[in-house]
Amino acid sequence: MDSYGKTMPEDRSARPARPDAPRILGAMFSRRLSWPQLPNRLARVLEEKRARGAAVLDLTESNPTRAGLFYPAEAIAAALADPGAAIYEPAPRGLEAARAAVAACCAARGRPVDPDRVVLTAGTSEAYGFLFKLLADPGEVVLVPRPSYPLFEYLAALEGLRVVTYPIAYDERWSIDLEALERAFESCGTAPPRAVVLVGGNTVGRPDRLLPGRRVRRAWRHSGSGGR
Repeated sequence: MDSYGKTMPEDRSARPARPDAPRILGAMFSRRLSWPQLPNRLARVLEEKRARGAAVLDLTESNPTRAGLFYPAEAIAAALADPGAAIYEPAPRGLEAARAAVAACCAARGRPVDPDRVVLTAGTSEAYGFLFKLLADPGEVVLVPRPSYPLFEYLAALEGLRVVTYPIAYDERWSIDLEALERAFESCGTAPPRAVVLVGGNTVGRPDRLLPGRRVRRAWRHSGSGGR
């Protein structure tokens, strides 16, 4: 009780974890969320080293505010101070002015694109979520490289998709192994993949020896997949 004689709410954070918590959560939430809840071995080692104050070079860090990369902080602050930034203008594909700016940047680099074909998302994960929704139906398969963007399996699971991985090779630089990709196609059997991810993501960057699209399509047709 408090000093006024009223019963205080129970501090549930002090309670020990219930042994049947996983079963309760499993009955409550979708099976799409049934991934492990505990940190993996690498995460535990990283946490231990940081707790000891050890120097850690995180090659997966992509936050420009932490990676020591230059970015125009003053220009960004000035843009946010513009009174127009306080006006709510929802646009499903992103603000028209922002899409036009992206198109202009692409054109300056020799890759012209129509602003109407530019879609801005809150990040890479949302972009992949949109693509998985567009290209595959629940229960279907997508192929992703390994190693690659660590969230592919989680993002695919949230869309009700299955992931089959294929290895990428490293010989001074990362490259896509066509034979490994063909074996991945064949391993899907009667459930052919509906999409193939060819980008490695933050972990390995973009493979330098990207396969021409026609070679990927040829391998796809040879496997009898007939994907999208």
